[in-house]
Amino acid sequence: MRKSESMTRILTFVVITCSLAFLALGIMAMAPTRAAPAAAAEVDFPTGYRRWTQVRTQVVGPASRFFDNFGGIYTIYANDLAMQGYETGVYPDGSILVQDTREGPMTDLGVSAGAQKRVDVMIRDHAAFPTTDGWGYATFMGPGNRTVRRFAQTEAATRCHACHTRSRAKDFVFSRYEE
Repeated sequence: MRKSESMTRILTFVVITCSLAFLALGIMAMAPTRAAPAAAAEVDFPTGYRRWTQVRTQVVGPASRFFDNFGGIYTIYANDLAMQGYETGVYPDGSILVQDTREGPMTDLGVSAGAQKRVDVMIRDHAAFPTTDGWGYATFMGPGNRTVRRFAQTEAATRCHACHTRSRAKDFVFSRYEE
């Protein structure tokens, strides 16, 4: 084989290989791309919630079936949008409810609020939490804790919302506001 034939074959091979590579890149560029799944939205700790409207306060004693999780004294707070929900029965996006649970030690004067045990948060945002009827949930454990969550938002459907579906008729909120 002559040198010019050999060079022609190599050049032909290179041209065909490059053409196939460009063709493959073109096909890949035209193919629809799948967006990466969005990360589950998380509920942040609501600073300043103790200045919101106090909805109710309740003592949960040892005889209650809820004592293991909510034993002590809890107070529920609502922001202005959540207060609209208490009035209308429909909680708009941006509504935030907070349940602040504290130790409830018995003293000679009665039961008093002690150290913070947990802060449970519900926030309404239909776009961020479509799988839980627009509600996002979080539980922050321990005194003054604003970062350590008891569970990730991806677990909220089974840990929180499954229970709150019992209150579907009241837009998934158990508490009632009474003046």
